[in-house]
Amino acid sequence: MADVASSRDAHDEAIPTYRDAKAEVLEAFHRRYFGRLMKRHSSLSAAAEEAGMDRKHLRIMLRRCGLWSR
Repeated sequence: MADVASSRDAHDEAIPTYRDAKAEVLEAFHRRYFGRLMKRHSSLSAAAEEAGMDRKHLRIMLRRCGLWSR
């Protein structure tokens, strides 16, 4: 019976909108991915090449994640 009550409580909680939940997951992914990428490379050009991205776009993404301040 305890499982039923705890399930019911879990369903009563408000959940974020699809858009907000997706944005949260994407932000976490970007921080992890670009953080790992920049730990491997001291050069923005080398990091962009490994990621298959243009340097300019990588720099924009790093700024959005708070990983680039130059």
